[in-house]
Formats: sequence, C-alpha cells, structure tokens
Amino acid sequence: MMRGAALVGAIASALISLAQGILLPSPPGPYDVTLRTTELNDFSRNETYASGADHRRIMVSVFSPIPKGSESCESIYMPDAVANYEMKYYSSLPAPANITLDIKQFKQQVCSVDVTHGKPHQNLDRQAVHNTTSFPLIFFSPGHGGPRFWYHFMLQHFASYGYIVVLMDHPGDSHIVEFPDGSTILYSPDTSATEDAIERNLLVRTADASFTLDQLSFNCTLRHLVFSSHVRAESFERVGIWGHSFGGDTAVSANLEDKRFSGAINLDGYLYGRVQKDGFDRPALFIEDDDGLTSPHWIATWPLIRGYRQMLRLKGTLHYGLMDDRLLADLAGVDAPTLGSIDGLTLIETFTAYARDFFEFALHGQGLGLLEGPSPEYPQVVFDEPREDQ
Repeated sequence: MMRGAALVGAIASALISLAQGILLPSPPGPYDVTLRTTELNDFSRNETYASGADHRRIMVSVFSPIPKGSESCESIYMPDAVANYEMKYYSSLPAPANITLDIKQFKQQVCSVDVTHGKPHQNLDRQAVHNTTSFPLIFFSPGHGGPRFWYHFMLQHFASYGYIVVLMDHPGDSHIVEFPDGSTILYSPDTSATEDAIERNLLVRTADASFTLDQLSFNCTLRHLVFSSHVRAESFERVGIWGHSFGGDTAVSANLEDKRFSGAINLDGYLYGRVQKDGFDRPALFIEDDDGLTSPHWIATWPLIRGYRQMLRLKGTLHYGLMDDRLLADLAGVDAPTLGSIDGLTLIETFTAYARDFFEFALHGQGLGLLEGPSPEYPQVVFDEPREDQ
C-alpha cells in the first residue's frame, strides 16, 4: 500500500510537466498493461435507448498484462467528446457537488489502440515473451450514467497484477458513448424513469455482459485483436465481474443469469431485479462507502446469498468518489468534498488488493487472504454486515 514518502513520490512523478498535462502514475504491479478498445455489434437485439438504431452497439476497453518493459506509451485519459460532456455535466451540478476539473489535461501511461477496424499497430507487444501466458478474465460494469473511462486508471492498476480486464460501456445508460465512426449515443431517461424501467435496464446491461463474453469466447479474430500477443484468458467458463453502483448490481445479476460468471463484487450499488427474491449461489463481496446509505438495501437479499458473502465499509469514501475522479482531483489540486476524504491512490490500491484476493478465492479456490479479517495495512477497511443503522 502506498503511504508516506512512497505516496508523495508517486504524486510527484505524476505531476510531470504541467504544461504538457498531468501524467498518471504507472501501474504498480509486476506487469505492464496494454489497452485496446473496440465496438461490438449485437444484431440479435434492438437498441432500446437510441432512436434510429437497428441493433445494439457497445464499446469495450480491454486491458491485458504484458512483461515489464515491453511498452512505453502515453495515451489521453478520456477522448475529447466524452471529456467535454463530463466537464460540462459536473461543473453544472449544484454546490458542493459541482467540480471544475479539466479532464483533458490527464494522460495515462498505457499503449492504447482502437482495433474496431483491424489489427493493432505492429510495434505493440514487440518485446512480449513468446510463450503464451494465461490470465484470469475479469469484467467491469460502470455506474449508472458513468462513461467507462472514469474507471480506466483503476482497472489498468488492477490488470497490472495479472488480469485481463474487460470494461463495458452501456449505451443509453451512460451520459455519452462515442463510437469509432464519431457517432454518439447520449443518456436516455428511459433507463431509470421508474423501478420497472430500472429493472428492464438491468436486464439490458446483463445481456451486454453475456454478449461480450460470447464474443470473446467464440470469435478468435476478436480475441487476437483485443488481447495482447501471447496472452490468453485462462477460462471463458469461470469469469469474475465487478462494478460500481448500478454496475455492482449488474455484476450480481450477471452471476444469477449467466453461470459462466463465478463471483461478483458490488461497489456500493443497490440491488434490483430477480436477485431480490431468488438470491444466488456464487461468491459475493459487497463494498459500501462511508455514509452507510446503501447497505440497508442489501438486508433482504443477504440471507439469500448462498455462496461466500462478505461486506466491507471503506472509511473516508463517498459514492461518487469510488472511481478515478478522487485521484484526478487530488493530482489537479481540486477541492472535491463530495468525492470523499480518502486519498485517491490509497482508494485504488485498496480496491485492487481486496479484489485480487476475492477473485483468487472465487475463481481458483485460494485462501481468503485479506478477506480473512481486519488488516493493519488497510485500517480504512471495516468488516461489517448490512443493517438498518449503518
């Protein structure tokens, strides 16, 4: 865990040449990471939330681990169209939630290529080892309204410890999704107008996850494009999934609806849909922010989780800061009290550490590690259970 001098050093290294932008820290794990993005087209489904679209289109970001020293690239953190929308949105919120943050100043230390229309750049993976290495496959679903880019640094950080990570956008649910041809799908109020609408949207999101897993399982060409050279998923039948807010509910729903998903992490998301009455039998980690408003909504479902279950509460966190935004605000020197008081790098390192131990348990049957109980290394993590008086 980064603390003290190490944390100061990480932030100092990130603030390289403000005139050229703020460079986010390099991934800390034993691997470097590549990032490939692509559009996926599901012709079996109509597009529910965009007029004029005749089928469902989604965008994914895929992070793959590669040997240290294989790559040295800088990429923009968020594309201009998405960044402009998000900056306008957050600056327009009522105080104190309004945040003025220049997202376009941030750069990420990752080689990023869109592979929608063909092969990645030939120089990518040029120093990768020749032996194929298998890594666990982990999906991630963003919160309601949140474009996937808000989780790019956190998931690059996680992937650097030896995971292939697939991060999905959910068009109509996200504020904005931009496709490689420049077209966009904006947020639709139909995704959340009523509880019935929310539950319909949950099924759409769950189908997005299953469709993406289908494509990776059966489309060899797609796998060649989105995975780094000499990297493969260890299994398409035992896959982990986590998500933030409504993405956490999506992770739980995917475990209920698609048996290939074998463990769920819910970052502070309410539960909707069938799981409320049916429960599910896969391992589940529920993480709540420090305001205690979410876990009362887990009480009824808690006894219906028939597999391993654990709830954690993170001191100093707030719901909308459970993304990269807490770190970006720290690095830019922006006051953002509604994102929590915890340091952004500490938050991401905590997520990464507990997620690794959870997925090693859920996918490989390893010991619980940090989930055995409180750790002096992570005093901000409180072991708890859902109750009304959080």
